[in-house]
Order: sequence, then C-alpha cells, then structure tokens
Amino acid sequence: MYTGYEIEAGSRQKLAHLFPPLYPNFMGHHITEAFGVKDGSVPEQPQRVLVVAHIDNGEDVEGFVVSIDGSSDRPDGGTYHLTWSLDRMRGAKPVHTNNHIDSAQPLKQPIEIDVLAKFFIGAGQSYAKGEYRPK
Repeated sequence: MYTGYEIEAGSRQKLAHLFPPLYPNFMGHHITEAFGVKDGSVPEQPQRVLVVAHIDNGEDVEGFVVSIDGSSDRPDGGTYHLTWSLDRMRGAKPVHTNNHIDSAQPLKQPIEIDVLAKFFIGAGQSYAKGEYRPK
C-alpha cells in the first residue's frame, strides 16, 4: 500500500501528445509519495505539479522527474517521478525508473499537470495497461 498522485486523464493525454511513449508498455499512472502506508491516509492535494525533466535510459525505461509544489524531493529522500513507458519483455519494471533519475534531461519549459492525491491498495490498481493508443 502506498500514497501518491494519480495523473488525471486530460494531463495523461497532453503528455502523450508531447511525448509519445518510447517503449511498448505504457504506464503513465501515478507519482508515488510514500510506500508502506497502512492507515489509508491520503496526502495533501498539491497546488501545482510540474513535469520538469525527461528520463530515457535508451533501452527499456522512460519517465519524468516531477515537482510537487516546488520540490522534486520526496519525504523518504527519493525523487518524485512518473514512470511513462517501459519494455517488460526486456525485464524492465516501473521501479527501474529510479535508477535513471540522475541522467534526466531538463525540459526547456516545465509542463503543468493535474493529479488527484490518493491512497493505493496495490501496484496494479487501475494502471493504464498495454500499449498507448492516441485518440
């Protein structure tokens, strides 16, 4: 169980238009706040969420560094990020995005997105699954 911020559908579409997923398994679901949360609490709803950098390891993982109300630093010492796409056939998992944050390329212009603060029961809860198909 964990807390975080689910990406609103309109923001997911906006990002997908600007950054079509590079790898076959589209994620684009949430930004994690804290792991191991058992009490059902929900984080405070942020006022402003910005996508500030693009992550691509060139092989199988793509994501974004995100700023929540002016900071990319998570309370646990990690970095707020959004796993965008990956290639599961090559063994990639969403957690692998963490391994490539240091190589993220800053965006010329941050992109504001809308999110909903939530408590998540499990990693698979309402993920956007499969390949992304633009509308």
